[in-house]
Amino acid sequence: MPTRTFTQTFAVATDPAALRGFLLDPHSFPKIHPLIASVSVEREREEAGGRVTEFVAIEHVPLLGFTLRNRLRCEAFDDPARPEHVRAVARVDPGVVVDSTYTIEATPDGCRATQLLTLTAPWGTMGFVYRTAVAAHTRQAAAIQAHFA
Repeated sequence: MPTRTFTQTFAVATDPAALRGFLLDPHSFPKIHPLIASVSVEREREEAGGRVTEFVAIEHVPLLGFTLRNRLRCEAFDDPARPEHVRAVARVDPGVVVDSTYTIEATPDGCRATQLLTLTAPWGTMGFVYRTAVAAHTRQAAAIQAHFA
């Protein structure tokens, strides 16, 4: 399956720990992600690398005047050994994977977040998946900035 990446960097007017905690909370996603309507936490588990939160997100994706309702199976990874990183992975049939990693750096005015999206999708759908994900995550970055403004 094809894979594409997208990177964006933006400033946030809060300290790195506050941004990290916000990004690790699945309940923050409906507040900042323009496509996610609801989140339901399924369970938390401990791994060698830290805590993993499994959750389901329901997203509404506009397509040709209709709305696709997708059920995403998601995991958020909290690795205390790497406090500057926040990672979440979302999977939706038929084989779409959105892997999002934030790197957070302290700045004099708060912090800077760099997001790396790695998108995997079946042949024939990558263009739509890429355009939709980039637009949504660009709006999400603006919503994160507004939340902490």
